[in-house]
Amino acid sequence: MSVNKGCRIVAALCALVLGGSLAGCSLLGTSNVSSDDIRAMKNIPEGQKNTLISRMEAASSASERAEIGQQAVALNKMVGTKLLMKEPPIAYQRTYELKTDGTVEADKNDYAYLYMSAADYWRLGEDGYELCVDQGCEYYSEWTVEVEKGRGGAEYVWTLTIDSDATQVGGEPLVRRFQAAK
Repeated sequence: MSVNKGCRIVAALCALVLGGSLAGCSLLGTSNVSSDDIRAMKNIPEGQKNTLISRMEAASSASERAEIGQQAVALNKMVGTKLLMKEPPIAYQRTYELKTDGTVEADKNDYAYLYMSAADYWRLGEDGYELCVDQGCEYYSEWTVEVEKGRGGAEYVWTLTIDSDATQVGGEPLVRRFQAAK
């Protein structure tokens, strides 16, 4: 075997081992999430956090616990992440972000801003994210957010919460979909 061929084989093996170990690290990073880890996540509403913890403690397999942990991590990371609106189609690819300082960042002329209650502020509610039109949050809309697997990563499904038994247009809930911008 030539020296060059031997070096290429060693380089390929190193890349394979390094790639495998890095992939394992990323999987372990989210699969080792515990109930206590979820309790410590500051960007998840308390009611939703309690639901995730209950699901985690009732999970019957390591893969189910890993999936719940991944959902919690994705939900916690949503705050401070620039999101791209996927639905409704008219607002496709418009950016929207819940900033860590309690403000909303979006172009006020974009549909994403208008379709998300034209809110400039946000705060955690009991079971959802409250989008506020003023800093005191006197007027707000509350949205629950679920994390689903989407093409290209986590997809955030926002659903408007209504306190009464009123239904939305056509009897369907008002839903917006986002994905993290790359």
